[in-house]
This record gives sequence, C-alpha cells and structure tokens, in this order.
Amino acid sequence: MPIEFPAHAPSPWFTIADGCLTIGGRPLTEIAAQAGRTPFYVYDRAVMSGKVEELRRWLPRAVHLHYAMKANPMPAVVRHMVGLVDGVDVASAAEMDVALAAGATPETVSFAGPGKSEAELERAVAAGITINIESEREISFLGKLGRTGQRRPRVAVRVNPDFELNQPRFQGATILLGRANFGCGSSREHAPWALLDYGFRVIIAPSFADIFYNNCFKNGMLPITLSESQIEQLFQRVRAEEAYELSVDLDRQWISDDSGLRFSFDVDPFRRECLLKGLDDIGMTLQHADKISEYESHKAAF
Repeated sequence: MPIEFPAHAPSPWFTIADGCLTIGGRPLTEIAAQAGRTPFYVYDRAVMSGKVEELRRWLPRAVHLHYAMKANPMPAVVRHMVGLVDGVDVASAAEMDVALAAGATPETVSFAGPGKSEAELERAVAAGITINIESEREISFLGKLGRTGQRRPRVAVRVNPDFELNQPRFQGATILLGRANFGCGSSREHAPWALLDYGFRVIIAPSFADIFYNNCFKNGMLPITLSESQIEQLFQRVRAEEAYELSVDLDRQWISDDSGLRFSFDVDPFRRECLLKGLDDIGMTLQHADKISEYESHKAAF
C-alpha cells in the first residue's frame, strides 16, 4: 500500500506547499533541519510587518502603537518590532535592557507594572526611560531620586478626565457602587487607603476580592455585598436622579433611600462592632491595656 504522509492544515498566515507549512518561503522541514532540534520557534518578519501595517490602517493616524515585550521578549523579534512601532512597553529592568539593546531610544520606552523594585526604578531613571506610576511607594521613591540624583525621572500617570467621580454631582460622595469581584488585584492596603483619602466610607458590590475585603475592615471602611439585581437597581436610580442619596445603617444593617427602597445586608458581628466603635487592630489591643501592663509587670526582665 502506498504511504500517505500527513498534510498540514490550512493556515491564515502561512502557505502550504506539498502538504508542508512554508514560512518565509522555506519549507518547515528545511528550517527544522537547520535548527537541528525540536521544539523551536520560527517568526516571519513579513507577517509581523503586515499585521502592524493592517492595524495602522484601521486606527486613526494620531494613535501611537507600542509593542508590549511581555508578548515576546526574544531579542530578534524586539529588534524587528522596534522598527515598526512607536514605542516599547517593558515590565522589568531585564526587558528594558533588551529593548535598548534592540535599538529603542529611551524616550520611546515605558516601564509599567506594579512590582518594580527600587533597584529597577533607579536603573530606569538612569536610562532615561518613562516610568508609569503604579503606587504611592513609587511616587515617593522617584521623588527622592529626583531630589537627590543627577537626573530628573520621566514619569507617566494614567488619568481619565471623563471618569464618573470627576462629575460635580459626585463630589463629596461617601458611598461607592461597584460591580463583581471589586478590588481584584488590589492586595495591598494602599487601595483602601486611597479610597478612604478620597472620602469613601462604604463600598457596595455583588462580590469582593478576599484580601481587599479584609483590608477594608482593617481600615475602618464598610464593604457591603448585595445581589447583582439589587446593585443594578441602585445604578439605575443613580442614573435617573441627579441628586440621588443612599443611607447606610450599620446598626440595623440596611440600606435605604427617600423613595422607600430598603435592602438588608449581612456583616460579621465582630467586624460590625469594631466599625461601630471605631476600633482597628491596635485599638482592639489597647482595650486590654490594663491586663497587658499587669502581665508585663510580672514578667521576668531579660
């Protein structure tokens, strides 16, 4: 019986010749022989260039394209992409080094990501690249570098001028409505700190990220969980009434408005008591200050 060799399935980006995938005009079997082992990665510069050109055709001319190196940090790929796009986004000092070595100019490289170390921030400032501010810690450290160093840091801060909280009707709001899994990705206490500094005391959502939820209570803020339908009702009422107001009664554990709406909510009794008394972890400990002092007075000195 004649032997039937497998044929490659159709590809939207590469041609098939004699049942073999062809990349850059060369059969994959030929490229594999040159590589000498498998698996390996092959990239077609013409395809990469074509995809960028296609994207630019659909976007306004004023839009600048940046290549995110986390998609593929291979130096040869980055080197080719640098010539096609307007900038490169990196997420580590190692990626920054690759981008600069590939020919990207410092002013076109941006460093984003919440996990930047102080050493990485120092290297980024020294290199002259733009640093996307992700936290209060980064602002503080970069400010210190700017005051004491020989180079002023290049920084970028993401803003949204059309953000709802910038509307005059929401100025001074103390209750924040959110959607499912509110606080996801905000595991540090900086998130509730920022909301408290803005003036919020209550957050109402269908669900919360666990760490964020716990941090709210530790910082004197009340997270309330309601059903999706109840949350949607609240959003609709906010949209319909310019001066809409909600009241939250933690003692009775309900939410109400002037139109007769009332939703009850559950909260852990211990956490409820702490919020009502204005106690954080330190405050709870100090309630037992007399017993602590008595214990320490009998404790042997070292």
